[in-house]
Amino acid sequence: MAVKRFSLDDQSAFADLSHDYNPIHVDPVIARRLIYGQPVVHGVNALLWALSLLAKQLARPTLISDLSCSFIKPIVLEIDTAADITLTAPGKAELRIRQYGNLIARFKLEYLDAGVLSQAGFSTPWPSGASILQRNPEDVSGESMATRAGSLELFLNCAEVDCIYGPDLLTVFGQGQIAEIIALTRLVGMHVPGLNSLFTEIKLKRSSWVELRVLQYRVTDFDSRFQQATIACRSPSFESTLKAFLRPRLIRQAGYADIQAKTARLDVGSHRALVIGGSRGIGEVTAKVLAAGGADVLITYSKGREDAEAVVEDVRSHGGKARAIQCDVLGSIDAALSDFAAFKPTHVYFFATPYIFNGQKDTFSYTKLQSFLGFYIQAFDKIVQALLAVGTINFFHPSTVAIEEMPAAMGEYTVAKAAVEAYCQWLSRNRPQLNIYVPRLPRIATDQTVSILSVDNNDSIIITEYISTFLAESKTNV
Repeated sequence: MAVKRFSLDDQSAFADLSHDYNPIHVDPVIARRLIYGQPVVHGVNALLWALSLLAKQLARPTLISDLSCSFIKPIVLEIDTAADITLTAPGKAELRIRQYGNLIARFKLEYLDAGVLSQAGFSTPWPSGASILQRNPEDVSGESMATRAGSLELFLNCAEVDCIYGPDLLTVFGQGQIAEIIALTRLVGMHVPGLNSLFTEIKLKRSSWVELRVLQYRVTDFDSRFQQATIACRSPSFESTLKAFLRPRLIRQAGYADIQAKTARLDVGSHRALVIGGSRGIGEVTAKVLAAGGADVLITYSKGREDAEAVVEDVRSHGGKARAIQCDVLGSIDAALSDFAAFKPTHVYFFATPYIFNGQKDTFSYTKLQSFLGFYIQAFDKIVQALLAVGTINFFHPSTVAIEEMPAAMGEYTVAKAAVEAYCQWLSRNRPQLNIYVPRLPRIATDQTVSILSVDNNDSIIITEYISTFLAESKTNV
């Protein structure tokens, strides 16, 4: 068994090799707003890593006759990733990728000694791809998916392959086969489905189209129920069938003007509202609702500076008061705490959170629990203690209905939110001057709750109801 941790640098190196620059793999700021809340490993990157391990065992030129790949779950960065190889029979192997002991990807391979068949294309020198300049994926809609067809240039930078995977991969599997496999990730990540893609399956069989110098492709089916495309491909060595989901687009919250039109104006003209995590999601809507009611709003962001600036501009352009500062609640927040204290907020709204849908049904991770607690209790406690010194006593710290529902794959998140409720009860009992509101919010439409399948998300405007209850219970600051 081999173990490695994929890093963002690994992702960038593979993107340069494959020219698959889909932001879900290489842009941590954009990826934090996508379906997995963070960058995830290219499936083909994991496949080539596994093939490089197999290559060390085979140690001879090998032709792939059949390859089946299932990308079951996202491969997360900076987590121990294990690969094990089983030679199931002569000429057959199964390669499995795991994280936290759970199966993430499975690759089944049938192969032949390259001396048995024609080696046409096995060592064909391919262009390096330096002329391919496209870095922005195509944004293909479901409506146009079924008509997509075309071809992609094949290329391979052998020096980059050797640098990433070592020399055995090309020595054993040859330039041609590897170039054709790499082209599949560029097809899915950059062209079809492109920007909003999730690669889920490859079925590849040896063929003989040696006259081709490109990868030809055609969408043969698009299942609108599941937003899944089936793509038939042909390249010099293989015929393949790919499956990929069209994942949900970025969630765009209501603008300031829409919120003004949809909600009753809150009477908060005398309030100074600090919104921790106000650059997107529920925090963004909260900031706009409060600004629309006349509050002076200070929002924080961790990585999404441009998102925060857009919220501030939206508020200010309509006459509201808002500004933004950077604050990583798990990092060194002393400077931010000083800014908070100088602002002297009358009310604090705490929405800082990691990605919440990262659990496993049969596994409870203490490490993940600690991450949640770092956000929800440790960081919140630091803010409360710092602001008590300037007289702030009103705090909004949302919990979740997941405590009642107990979703199987959200154990760490649910336990952490239950701990939040207990902590806030303890804090209120020991500091009776505080008003800490901990409502159990329903599932609300945000970046965190998007899903390929249809789900019942509440409109984020519903947060106004909870803000109104909080304000009705507010106390006068010391």
